[in-house]
Amino acid sequence: MSFIYPRVIKITRPPAQPEAVGWQGDAPSSLRSKETDVACDIPASIQAKSAGGSNPVGLPGDGKTNQWRVLTPLGALDDGQVQNRDLIYDDLGRRFQVIGDYTNSLGANFIVERMEA
Repeated sequence: MSFIYPRVIKITRPPAQPEAVGWQGDAPSSLRSKETDVACDIPASIQAKSAGGSNPVGLPGDGKTNQWRVLTPLGALDDGQVQNRDLIYDDLGRRFQVIGDYTNSLGANFIVERMEA
């Protein structure tokens, strides 16, 4: 960890084809066991991007979606190594899903949404 990148993240990829499940579906812990590691022990800075927007589905019980920005140093990840829908776990136990990724001269940047524990 460093002053600029105070967090450490792990990136995983969920299974490409979800298995057929019953009405209740898989519990989050069983889904995590099926994830494939993409990268581990990557220094990162995690910053709030927006306070939240409305869920596009528009159901009455929908909460706000919060977007965050995850920044990693140049050379920590290869271009294209992380894809949309990959999951990022930080050292505080938070879980994020990648919704946008790009690389610039400072390193890889990801727009993510925080997911429920």
